[in-house]
Amino acid sequence: MSLRFRLLRQHGFYVPSDAFRKFKDEKGGFKESLTTDVRGMLAFYEASHVRIHGEDILDEALNFTTAHLRSMATQLSNPLKIQVTHALRFPLHKFFSRLDHWHYISVFENDPSSDKTLLKFAKLDFNLIQSLHKKELSYLTRWWKGQECSTQLSFSRDRMVENYYIYTTTHYEPHYAGFRVAFAKVGTLLTIIDDIYDGYGWIEELEILTKAFERWDRSCIHQLPNYMKPSYKALLEIYEEIEQYLARKGKANCIELIRKTATDVMCGSLQYAKWFRAHCHPPYDEYLTNASTALGCSTTNDCCFIFNGEIPPDEVLEWANQNPKPLQDHAKKCRLLNDLTASGRLRDGTLSTITCYMKHYNVSEEEAMEELHKQLDDFQKDWNKETLRPTVVPVPIMNSLTKLARCAEVLYFNGEDPLAVVTQIHEENITKMFGDPFPV
Repeated sequence: MSLRFRLLRQHGFYVPSDAFRKFKDEKGGFKESLTTDVRGMLAFYEASHVRIHGEDILDEALNFTTAHLRSMATQLSNPLKIQVTHALRFPLHKFFSRLDHWHYISVFENDPSSDKTLLKFAKLDFNLIQSLHKKELSYLTRWWKGQECSTQLSFSRDRMVENYYIYTTTHYEPHYAGFRVAFAKVGTLLTIIDDIYDGYGWIEELEILTKAFERWDRSCIHQLPNYMKPSYKALLEIYEEIEQYLARKGKANCIELIRKTATDVMCGSLQYAKWFRAHCHPPYDEYLTNASTALGCSTTNDCCFIFNGEIPPDEVLEWANQNPKPLQDHAKKCRLLNDLTASGRLRDGTLSTITCYMKHYNVSEEEAMEELHKQLDDFQKDWNKETLRPTVVPVPIMNSLTKLARCAEVLYFNGEDPLAVVTQIHEENITKMFGDPFPV
């Protein structure tokens, strides 16, 4: 029952959670007999992550199954122990990604009861798609080596591989090839521009750069400081490529949308820089809205809409252009994950959602982080509700946006951000994605 419930919800069909009340005893708690079925408990745990607001029984189920699975895990034998431990860290609904494919192939390879024919097909599928990813990564490497900013800006992060890796974990299918390549380029350059706004550029220089992005004109290049010119020029070239693609598809009306969202990112980054340099902590809601914009989720959404196999109808792009609540919540969730992940690296008083919340509500860091984690949970419930049919946009678009929501979870898992600091665990995951194929 738990599996059917989760799959129906994940495919947008509302199924009432009251069906799980039969799992309760006369005292209102969950039956202890449930704990004797580990696989059933695991399925119930996974199902609890698709909950929406008001489903108290699924809130209780998450707490119940998490506590019992943690206590059981040490007493289990492999491969079930590995499955339970992995699920507790990476629930399928929030984290399912290309890395899970690699993980489960590795697990079932050592499981005598697994279906060897299906396992062979899984390996072949992984290897075929991996070969496509390697070709794309090879192309992107050549492109990046040809960019001036790849070698001339010693102060900035070089994160081309990491940007490609992040969105390939969830948008790995062949029809997302255009999205992966486009965003790897855009994301790599936005990472450099973020470094310029975050600490390298003077406010006066950043204002000139922001005005240049508002104009989107090559003639603005001569007004910029020399260190800004390569990244500005490169980003203009990429957007010109996207615009030519849109024109060929008869969607030239989308050009203003993608320019506007990119400009919003720069304006948000400029405002952040002004607050940061002035040691100012604005009201929490004001900071969260601006910092979420500066993070660049809107540009990711644009790439996702445009390179999603077919360009969506005008009404969908108009919906996105209005920055509706679901897209706002997605951006805010990403910002919260980013800041909570970075909390261990931030100096005391550094501008972030945590410090703004502390100052705005006069609470301790521990209380602020507890509340922000609650907000993350609320954003997830809101998103789960948005994906239920009828959806405000076509189901394929909503599915792709759900994948983007998972990207944030994958990006910041284990409290680490590969765009900030590339750790050993991220290097290992990149190797799994793009290293040696499975032997068949």
